[in-house]
Amino acid sequence: MKPVFEMILLLAVALHSAHATTWFDDEATDPITGESITVQSIGSYGSYIYEWDSKFDAVYWPLTTESFIYFNTNSGYIAFGADFEEISTNDIQQVKAFLDQNYDPAHPPKSHIEKLQWLEQVYSHRKTDDTFEIRYYGLMSYLHRQDKETANTYRKIALEKIRVYLKTAKPSFYRSQLYGVAGFYSKLLGQNDDAELFWSSPERLNFDDETTEAAKAYLDRILNSIQSDQFQAGYFGLKQGN
Repeated sequence: MKPVFEMILLLAVALHSAHATTWFDDEATDPITGESITVQSIGSYGSYIYEWDSKFDAVYWPLTTESFIYFNTNSGYIAFGADFEEISTNDIQQVKAFLDQNYDPAHPPKSHIEKLQWLEQVYSHRKTDDTFEIRYYGLMSYLHRQDKETANTYRKIALEKIRVYLKTAKPSFYRSQLYGVAGFYSKLLGQNDDAELFWSSPERLNFDDETTEAAKAYLDRILNSIQSDQFQAGYFGLKQGN
């Protein structure tokens, strides 16, 4: 997962679009084997994707859709679309060794969740940035939001990752957004005092110079939504994104 998601968000939060997301058939090269596989590439989308409910977990389309997972069922290599071909030589060796020992092509993961669980194992053998796990566990929390027990398992993990990240992260839009997410997860886990501490922290409002007023207002809207009486029915009951 690349910082480009955050960059796009900062540019798009003040815009409006009425177009649907679209995909087109494409090909990608498996860096482990050199094979070419058929994948789906992004065709079009609009800024409305930043208003879908996954924003409460700080994850966004296309990350939320199965189409963005590229998977070679022959080799077992799997990654999010933006990362599939972008892998270092050393990581290729590490991943290949793992796949040789652990992947059974006769029993590949099939569902969206199964692919994400396998993806987590594969990514554990390649270098990622310090936000990857936060985004991954946030994504799993979102996708399991109608299964409280499972979602809370992922929220607990994500919350601990966020706590560690916030200790050293410099002011930015994303850091401020994570203060909101940490409060949200704390509230859902019954840690109401912690939720208020995250939401009221002065650091939540400490931005870098690149964060626009529109982006700040966007985060305020998210927080206001979480605290509204109508919030839970929408977040836990709706499926959004394609």
